[in-house]
Amino acid sequence: MRKIILGIFISMFLMFICVDAQKKKSSKLVRKKAAIAQSVSIPVETENWKQFVSEELGIACDFPKQPFKETIFRDEFGIQVKSSSVQIYINKNYYLIEVREYPKLFLPKASDLAEGYGEWLKTYILRNVKIRSERTFVFQKYSAVEFIYQQNPRELIIHRSIVVNQKLFQILFQLEFKKGEKVEQVLENNKERITKFFDSFKFTEEFSINPDVG
Repeated sequence: MRKIILGIFISMFLMFICVDAQKKKSSKLVRKKAAIAQSVSIPVETENWKQFVSEELGIACDFPKQPFKETIFRDEFGIQVKSSSVQIYINKNYYLIEVREYPKLFLPKASDLAEGYGEWLKTYILRNVKIRSERTFVFQKYSAVEFIYQQNPRELIIHRSIVVNQKLFQILFQLEFKKGEKVEQVLENNKERITKFFDSFKFTEEFSINPDVG
């Protein structure tokens, strides 16, 4: 059992590092684009929200412009993990949905998500960031966990995770603070975007929960 738990934590750690690397990369790109925009007065990009549907991933979600989809296979301790991401950068904001497919015994049972994955994230990964809020909830009958946190003073991240059998779904929205804004103001000023993005996310297929997973 300890080996199973260790495998879960190692897997989650690797997953979080990869997502964190994507966020850091996106932040650099966003700041670079912002600097260019200021120097040449590039207008704000028009947001045209449309539904993105992936039958392969079994998901649908609205994005403010056509997202970029990528699928790669990662080697984690000799195990091939399929990682599919759908993401965009627009107007200093970063939108990401990532789906990872793990082998058996690498993810906790759906009922263990809140106290397993969520608590582990908070204890070992998010201990050096400023957590603004956290909650667990049920999403289309599946257990989910959400953290809102800051890794630096310039960015606010809303990060949701849902475990369904051997798949880990991550829905992430990174916002950039405007000068003088507080957390409450960032959330309020982006309320429409947050609602459109997260509320539009859904599974397009019915996943049968396997009680033997984990």
